[in-house]
Amino acid sequence: MEDLTENRIDEYEERLQEILLTSVSYNDTKKGNEAFYHGLIMGMGLYLEGEYITKIKYRKWLRKI
Repeated sequence: MEDLTENRIDEYEERLQEILLTSVSYNDTKKGNEAFYHGLIMGMGLYLEGEYITKIKYRKWLRKI
């Protein structure tokens, strides 16, 4: 996260790619499961809480009856 906060985007991208390639399995992401990625990004945002203002956009899911 330091690479991100220090605006070293290329290094941040490389580290994030390494994390995803070595720790994420097919079962985490199969069938369009975006929940894994949402949790990952939310966790990264919470890490920055206190140093930065973090905002989360909530979606309302409506079910048709």
